[in-house]
Amino acid sequence: MTDTNDRSGHRMRVRKRIAADGTDWMNETDLLEALLFGAVARRDTRPIAERLIGRFGSLKAVLAAPFSEISEINGAGESVAALLKTVCAAAGSDMPPYTERRTLRTSREMGEFFVPLFRDETTEAVYAACLDEAGRVLRCARIITGGVSSARFRIRLVTAEVIYSGAKAVVLAHNHPCGTAMPSDEDIVATEQIRINLSANSCTLADHIIVAGNGWCSVLTGSSGTVENG
Repeated sequence: MTDTNDRSGHRMRVRKRIAADGTDWMNETDLLEALLFGAVARRDTRPIAERLIGRFGSLKAVLAAPFSEISEINGAGESVAALLKTVCAAAGSDMPPYTERRTLRTSREMGEFFVPLFRDETTEAVYAACLDEAGRVLRCARIITGGVSSARFRIRLVTAEVIYSGAKAVVLAHNHPCGTAMPSDEDIVATEQIRINLSANSCTLADHIIVAGNGWCSVLTGSSGTVENG
């Protein structure tokens, strides 16, 4: 049956190729994109698959991740989380426990972690990745839609994430949907205010990453780079 919401026929082409050639031609993002056809009826599932792989690091880690963390990914929600947890349960003993966590130690690792999470964002959004003492991601939450300099965001929401996760460090990230990844004066001021507040709560601001398209820039180190699609 043709998916009436897939105007370009992409889903049908993918299904026909799987039927004809199997799945050897598919990478992990391709596989997850096709799997999400079952949970997302009206949107392109490729960006969601990229965000999930970017957040958790691999397809197996996505399937084994906690329901709450999957559902927090932009575009996923409870329907995607429910599908993936059902697939994980069906895989049974073939699936590892959720022990694979991304480690963020360098600005480049942080940029490569966050860029997929912001793909297809049309408004400014803010993420906070909470890290343990070894730099492993305990939790990554999309904490607000709106400017990073927003007073309601700076203190209360970041501190709440730190308390909830028991983080030793936080990586902040937000996007510039219509500009470059270079930090503005407001970004720099907000970064310092957040750093001071986290320090008062025995937590370190590991970095503040700004994303624009496939590009990223670190407010703290000034390093920058790009992340290719795929």
